[in-house]
Order: sequence, then structure tokens, then C-alpha cells
Amino acid sequence: MKLAYQNEQEIVDLVSRLNDSEIGFFPGYSELGERALVSLRGETLKQRERPDFEDVLHSLLLESMIVDDHPRITGKDATRAREGAILRELRSAGLGEMFPNASLVANVDTGLPTDEDHNYRAYLDQFTTVVTKHAAKTRAYRTERPGFNLGFVGGEQYFGRQYSHHGLVGSMLTR
Repeated sequence: MKLAYQNEQEIVDLVSRLNDSEIGFFPGYSELGERALVSLRGETLKQRERPDFEDVLHSLLLESMIVDDHPRITGKDATRAREGAILRELRSAGLGEMFPNASLVANVDTGLPTDEDHNYRAYLDQFTTVVTKHAAKTRAYRTERPGFNLGFVGGEQYFGRQYSHHGLVGSMLTR
């Protein structure tokens, strides 16, 4: 199954197209969050190495991140591995060619116990891990660009592209 995002630019592109009501601001709506959203939708935001984006005109740095609802206990995503195997099997049997305008989707049982597969606790743990890793870099970002505000843009990676925007959330974490 294809990932919802292949890179940071795709996260920013998606969030820039979302309606205001689909954007979540954390810890709450702020002027800085609104500035970040205007920057995402404008022409002055440029991709860079670290953090991921910079808007010199608006003195703004943005770091994008992907949060997945799968814990990777063994380093491999069991659900995606099983989905990939099933989809390959279906395609090799010619099922994909029977309906060329349709997308093949596999909803599989990984055989993992609930505490090792999709669950809310695992999602929260993954979210905390990802945000903490990005937040640990804020001092370096601010040292490089003193006076710039820093925001985080997050995307959730639990559905493939064929689900369009369902389940994808753009978040702005700003300070």
C-alpha cells in the first residue's frame, strides 16, 4: 500500500489545501498559527534542509513530521508488509486489470495481538515519540535563525493515498 506522504513537501502541500475547519492548532489557535497557515498557502515558504521549511519574509521556520499509528517493535510494519503481499498476489492474479479505474485495497489481519497492532495507546506513544524527537531540535533551529518563530506541521500516516484526505489531519504546533 502506498504511503500517504512520501516526503515533507507532500505534508505541507496537503495541509495548505485543507479547509480552516480541518486544521488543528495545538495548544490552541494563535496569531502565530494563523501566520504559519498563511505562509503554507502563500508563495514565500521555501523547502530547506533543517528545519524543513523557511519563510524569510514572515520570519518563520516550519518542521514537518509524520505520525503513524503503527508501533514498530521489530522495526518492520507488519500490517504494511502483509497488505503488500496480499496486493501483489491479487495483482499477479490479474484482479487489478479487471477494473482499471478501481484501486485495490487490502484490509488484513496481521496476526499481532491488539497491543502490538493498531490501537490508541500505540498511536499516542508514536505521536509522543515523533513530536519529542522534533522538539529536541528546536534550540539548533533557533540558533541558526534568531528571531524566527518555529512551528511544526504534522500529518498522520495511517491511510494510503486511495483514501484521499480521510483520516489525514494537518496540525500546527507553534511556539
